[in-house]
Amino acid sequence: EGYGVSMVQAQASGCEVLCKAEGALPEVLGEFGTYVAADEFTSTVCARLAEPRRVEHRILAAQTTYQRHNWDAVANRFEHLVLR
Repeated sequence: EGYGVSMVQAQASGCEVLCKAEGALPEVLGEFGTYVAADEFTSTVCARLAEPRRVEHRILAAQTTYQRHNWDAVANRFEHLVLR
């Protein structure tokens, strides 16, 4: 899945997203994604679980990503481009 729809849906559901900085993910998730090298994934998950307040803050901030990339927002931008 190259665009990151599943990542945006996870954020909309209140999950912090940890992923590799590849494909469209950095553009889609922006500052609200947590980018992790494959060999650091387990240690990063453990660190996040130890810092629940930080996770809560990032989850709230990630709602911005959902607002920009949900289906209605993308369809509206596409429609605007087509009807110009």
